Amino acid sequence: MRRMAIHAGMSVLSSSRMLRAHLVIVLVTLSFTACGEATKDLASDTPWVTAVDSTADTIVVRIAGEIPERLHRTLVPDLRIGAEDGVEETTFGNILAVHPTRDGGMVVYDQQVPAVRMFDAQGDFVRNMSTKGGGPGEFSHLSGMTALPDGRWVLWDAAGSRLNIHALDGTYERNVKLFGGRTFGQGMLFSDVSGHLYMDAIVWRDPADRSKSKRGLIRLDSAGTVRDTLQYPDWGDAPREMKAGTPDGGSTITWGVPYTPSSVTALLRSGGFVSGPSAPYRFYILRGDGARPIRVEREHVPVAVSEDERTYWTAQIEKAMRDVEPAWRWTGAPIPEYKPAYRDIFVGLDGRIWVQLETLAEPIPEDELAPLKPGQLESSRRRTRTREVYDVFTGRGALLGRVVVPRSMSVNTARGDQVWGTVTDASDVPYAMRAKVEPAFPRD
Repeated sequence: MRRMAIHAGMSVLSSSRMLRAHLVIVLVTLSFTACGEATKDLASDTPWVTAVDSTADTIVVRIAGEIPERLHRTLVPDLRIGAEDGVEETTFGNILAVHPTRDGGMVVYDQQVPAVRMFDAQGDFVRNMSTKGGGPGEFSHLSGMTALPDGRWVLWDAAGSRLNIHALDGTYERNVKLFGGRTFGQGMLFSDVSGHLYMDAIVWRDPADRSKSKRGLIRLDSAGTVRDTLQYPDWGDAPREMKAGTPDGGSTITWGVPYTPSSVTALLRSGGFVSGPSAPYRFYILRGDGARPIRVEREHVPVAVSEDERTYWTAQIEKAMRDVEPAWRWTGAPIPEYKPAYRDIFVGLDGRIWVQLETLAEPIPEDELAPLKPGQLESSRRRTRTREVYDVFTGRGALLGRVVVPRSMSVNTARGDQVWGTVTDASDVPYAMRAKVEPAFPRD
């Protein structure tokens, strides 16, 4: 489990408490134009209908109607960096992050090397921004990286309890020692348009029961000084979890029940949150500028959990639990019949909101199935896969359209009609890529 010691002087702000004070909603069917909440230049012939109520403390955006397949958008790469058998700088093993640079290039974190590498707009190698080590600008464990508004880069070396600051061109400038504690993970450092940094961490623990905790963000200024903390909103019931442990209590394992609804939260560029319960299809835009919250509701038909998915996850969980507690039996909540509406949310660099949907399982062709490992049961081999699909919204909750990501690609971040992420070839070799959304979204 990722853990961090929290500075004694921090104040904890509960976004969930603020929400409960404001979510008094009166639903009135109005158009964007009638409410003065219009989003300019959105296509007028879209098959979905949007109604807005701006009369209460919370603005409510209700979206009805499906997006037909003929209107689905896709991604077309216009820059791909990598090689199956090339020079060291362009041969990747396990890409965990791809970020755009101001000049159209990209910064790529390859965990296998490990190294953070910078490339220019033509895909040519510029420099190693950082590599594994304990020296100036190096890292022992990279828990996240982000770009500040002025173009400087910040890398969080969790094992070294420091932030490494790099110039616009990737050269190392200095480091900032953190207040203590270490949180290990990936993609856990963020920034906003004001230059504040945010570190994903545990921000509260029950003093009477240290196993009870709340996650959120520690907010720092660019000098590394802690300003405050923000607790992630909580939605619905507590997560359904299963636990196993050795008789002496020396080793324990916790696993959430697959496909159960859970709170999903992403940081807005304004410093606020976009957050929701994952089921039903609903999320809140909680802007950090004091503006009224926006609640977005979307019609949605739940997707069924397939029997292959149920079998696979049951086998995975039972093996993991019995490795710790041999007599363990599944006595908790069962895997649900239906999946939540969405599994994740990220906010693009332009403020657009990308909601990753839960999708139907599709069979993996026999010639693409992973070979069984020695001693592995057939039930524990993954036989299905799902598509990476996003509904994309403006920062005010208007639906722009749907992006169906090609099967070989995965999205890391986006800005306008460009995205950055990874793509794999037929030999499963990873490449860093920049791609365009086609056809382009209407202007917002």
